[in-house]
Amino acid sequence: MLFIGPHQPCLAYVADVLPGLGEEGVQTCTLRDLVAEGAAATTETDPDVARPKSSAGLVKAVEAAVRFYEQPPAKGMTAGTAWSDIWPGTGDWAGAFEAPEPGTPHNEARAQILDALVTILLDKHDGDVPAALLRTSLRQSQELRTALNGAWPLLEAADLIADLWSVRGHSGGRAGHHPHQLLTFIGGSNEHVHPERTYPSLHATGNRGGRCGG
Repeated sequence: MLFIGPHQPCLAYVADVLPGLGEEGVQTCTLRDLVAEGAAATTETDPDVARPKSSAGLVKAVEAAVRFYEQPPAKGMTAGTAWSDIWPGTGDWAGAFEAPEPGTPHNEARAQILDALVTILLDKHDGDVPAALLRTSLRQSQELRTALNGAWPLLEAADLIADLWSVRGHSGGRAGHHPHQLLTFIGGSNEHVHPERTYPSLHATGNRGGRCGG
């Protein structure tokens, strides 16, 4: 069981009370503890700035912001192997991008997409190269990995939230949540120092984006 409280005095009180209620070994934390940026977070003193940063609308905007980085390549390319060049077309990429199950974190879906693309290309290949060798070669293809990195890049939660405050592509385009002027104002002088009010959106972004290294 995990109990999330607003501050440490509350957690201390809960830790004293729970054993008397028969609850042992309950873990406790604050919202600050749930995100890596919590230790360096500041307190937002301007209510006009704090309000949109802690809104449910910002958490919803995270989904649209992540989808901004999930666009299949707009043109085909050549992927070299030890035996021949293979052409992954836009339809092949689009099919591979549909492979991850709904709810799969963005970063974790990258491996599924690459596997799906390699399978699609193997099904199209007419040569006599053993499938296992060709699969390994395609998975190691620098061309495929570079294209995947551009179309479905690894995401960091803190960077994505900073983008929401500063990039017109999110604020005035696909994300379509806040006017760009408000985002610029809210972003302040250092968009990577996150106020406490952004904890929900940082946590949501971590869940949706997944951990780097995938």
